[in-house]
Amino acid sequence: MNKKGIAFHCLLIVLLFISIHAAKPTCIDYIGVRLAKIETMEGVYTKEVNTGKESVKSKITFYDDVKNNKKHLIVSDSKGSKNDIFIIKDTLFVIDKDNKTVYFMETGLYGEIGKKMFNINVFESLSILSQLKNNDSIISVIDKNKKLNVSFLSDTSNLIYSAVNVRFNSDSVPELIEMYDWNKKVIMQLHYTNYKDGLPRAIKTLSQMQGMVLEEKISINKLKINQPVADKYFDFTRKGFKMVSLEEAMKPFLE
Repeated sequence: MNKKGIAFHCLLIVLLFISIHAAKPTCIDYIGVRLAKIETMEGVYTKEVNTGKESVKSKITFYDDVKNNKKHLIVSDSKGSKNDIFIIKDTLFVIDKDNKTVYFMETGLYGEIGKKMFNINVFESLSILSQLKNNDSIISVIDKNKKLNVSFLSDTSNLIYSAVNVRFNSDSVPELIEMYDWNKKVIMQLHYTNYKDGLPRAIKTLSQMQGMVLEEKISINKLKINQPVADKYFDFTRKGFKMVSLEEAMKPFLE
């Protein structure tokens, strides 16, 4: 091993030691505490997904009773499709009004990963911070712009990422999350802006997918938190509709 290699190895050992013993900045807990206090949520946001070749815009109206695990999303996109999606307890329902069909699936079939995947919360990406805090080592650094940067270092058992870096703005809320693979390449970026009442109103995600950069922009236009949501928003009729398992409906596309 040459001198540069020895120096890097020593530096890595020192950083790992610091990370294990580092104090955890209180701002890491802020978002987790903020999200944990949300019992109900409703609002409207627009989402634009750009693959470089194609762009699809969607409008999502949502009603979310977090406390009782009930959700309803009305999704309409620029291609003219419109769907109602419900999650009642541990069952996902997709209402296809044109074909008079209700597709359903038990989210519990996929364990805890499945439940998280179908959580469908506009702020879900921020909840990653509390998960990282509990599982990874931490290094805190103030950068040249006097902003706090917190790096979460994973061990080699994690096949998804090697490190996640979070940059906080002057108000101590996240403005950038970057995820790195084991080749130290950025595989995902999450940008948060336009904070109001402690939560962002604009979220941009950049991710690598099969050699392409997938860009997703979310703009939250209306948001009500912890105000009563009427039960009518979680009711839907099954009368006159076919009930079809979503797994069965998807089989032809997966074979």
